[in-house]
Amino acid sequence: MKKITAILLAVLMLMSLTANATEVKFTDVAETDKGYDAIYKLVNAGVLVGDGDGTFRPNDGLTRAEFCKIINLIFDYKEEADTNFSDVKKTDWYYKDILIAKKAGYIAGYGDDTFRGENMLTREETCVIISRVANLYKLPYYKTIKDHVSSWAKEYVEKVLSNRLMTLEAGDTFRATEKITRAEMAMVSAGFVVEEEPEKEPEKEPEEEKKEETNPIKPSGGGSGGGSGSGSSKPSTNYTEENAKMVSSLNSVVNSFKVIEFTEDEQEIIDVVLVCVNDALDKADSVILTNEYIRETYADKIDEAQALLNAMPEDAQNDFSGKVIRKVEDEAYEFLMDFFFPEE
Repeated sequence: MKKITAILLAVLMLMSLTANATEVKFTDVAETDKGYDAIYKLVNAGVLVGDGDGTFRPNDGLTRAEFCKIINLIFDYKEEADTNFSDVKKTDWYYKDILIAKKAGYIAGYGDDTFRGENMLTREETCVIISRVANLYKLPYYKTIKDHVSSWAKEYVEKVLSNRLMTLEAGDTFRATEKITRAEMAMVSAGFVVEEEPEKEPEKEPEEEKKEETNPIKPSGGGSGGGSGSGSSKPSTNYTEENAKMVSSLNSVVNSFKVIEFTEDEQEIIDVVLVCVNDALDKADSVILTNEYIRETYADKIDEAQALLNAMPEDAQNDFSGKVIRKVEDEAYEFLMDFFFPEE
């Protein structure tokens, strides 16, 4: 069997944090390095164990086959296709992983029915795969990529950029056709590793308080815990017909935030968002909640949320984006990306 020279991948369940995985320390990855947190998040999730010599070689590339292995672990894909590509042999170490990737639908191969698993993965190929597995929305994107992007990849590259999973570099360049480094791959992928959280029993409110409140949704008040508090997420039922869609989106945001565990920095952003969301829900009976109203009324808070996000390190931004993409409801996701986190 051919030796895997680029990355040794632990064949482990994604969310099992084994002792061997957490003990891995790379001699060539320092805490100050870009991508440090993302790399070790993948290590702790059992996705990466390095090269066996104590190194990770963060500036090296990885192959198309190796990335399929990583994606299968992160998204827990297991079902296999009936047939493989013509150039993938049963003796190849990645034979099963490509069957799984093909069944999952995030790879299609080349027109000659080959996969070319030993080819180095490019930045634009990464975008295609991430867009497919995460089912990314095409969000408004107002920047122009100044260097070449293959026509078949352009839509996917813009999806990844608009979702802040990757960013343009100096001079608005992307280097789409160049190989993606292992560190860059980790920063894009780690955001989709979502640690399992223990289910929390909803807090019970006194009956008297429930009767008195017309809209019991309250901001979370900060901290590193997930969620926005207990209670119903429905405003009073007399809101106008014109507000129905916006109110539904606002409730979706509240409901989504209840089940997500945020870091302290992320919670700061969430608290700012919830101040706006709860205030808008309180006004739903008396104000028409148009898009323009939301943008104008909460302009300062929207700017504050965006500033908090932009102040985070790039890998932390990617982690936050991945968490939002994976865990919030679709309606909440559209609202957040439309009002709070559009691509500048």
